Parts: sequence; C-alpha cells; structure tokens
Amino acid sequence: MNRTICILSAFCAFVPVFAGHSAATAGQNGRAPKYTPAQGMMGGWHYDSMYGRQYFSGTEVTVRGTITDIGAFMPLRGMRNGSRIILKTDKGNVTVHLGPYWYIDAQDLKLEKGQSIEVEGRQIGSGKEAFIIASAIIAGKEKLSLRDSAGIPNWCAMRPYSPPTPRKEPQEKSP
Repeated sequence: MNRTICILSAFCAFVPVFAGHSAATAGQNGRAPKYTPAQGMMGGWHYDSMYGRQYFSGTEVTVRGTITDIGAFMPLRGMRNGSRIILKTDKGNVTVHLGPYWYIDAQDLKLEKGQSIEVEGRQIGSGKEAFIIASAIIAGKEKLSLRDSAGIPNWCAMRPYSPPTPRKEPQEKSP
C-alpha cells in the first residue's frame, strides 16, 4: 500500500513537467496560462500573429538618423514586451519597432542614444500614427538582420514550408 502511494505521488509530481508546464507557470486552478488573441504564438511576435502580419502590408523604406530614445513597448494589448527606438531623421522623429525584447537584448549589436544608424524595414500607417517595423539595423560597419528576405523574423524557429529542391542524380561517366 505504501509503495503504491509513493509511486502515485512521484507520478503526480512529474506529470505537470511532462505536460509542458509546472505549478509555477500554471494559471488559475493549476491549468496552463491562457493567451490573449493578440499574444498567440511567441507572445504575439510570430510572423503570422495579428501584429506580425502588419509587416507584410507595409511599404519598404530605408531611413537614416540618430537615436533619441530606446525603450520597451507593447505593440498590442496582451503581447510580450518589444524593443523600440525613436529615430530623429531629416523629416522628423520616427518610431521603429525592432522585435521582441528577449531577442534584441541577446544580440551583439548594442544601440545607444545619440548613435547614428540606418534602418531598413516597412512603414506601417501614415502621419503621426506611422511606425516602421525593422528588418535590419546598420550601425557603422555592423549590420543586424532581423528578418530574412521573405520577411520572416529571425527569432521564429518555425519557417513556412517550402518544398526541397530536387536533387540531380550523379551521371555515370562513360569510358
């Protein structure tokens, strides 16, 4: 009897770990935390999230300027924090969304106030509400690519499926 209780206790203690969450990350009543629609996969930073899809509707731009502010922001309610900069250009101040804070913070290229940079990306909206979602940052001789040529963020491990290129069979050489 004691042996059965011991085995059941051990099993119950490890089930939440194998189920993908622990008591520390569980929501109410021991259930996994729920995500808001804005958050979705990757805290809302997935390329196919409500926020991520905006990139594909934007207009390609390249801007140069000086960083006047660096900070965290939440693009949509319920999303995880991202990194953004305010860039002073010859046409005025521009807000630039870089990506999820955890990803930007882990990069070798560190941005500072007063630093002159170039930003490649897509402009979303117009007027005072406009912002740029960056695809690359160039600071001096350093370039930080944030998205691939298809616009998929580098922090997304899952990429859209594309069929593999057919292999050519080696041809036998005739003597």
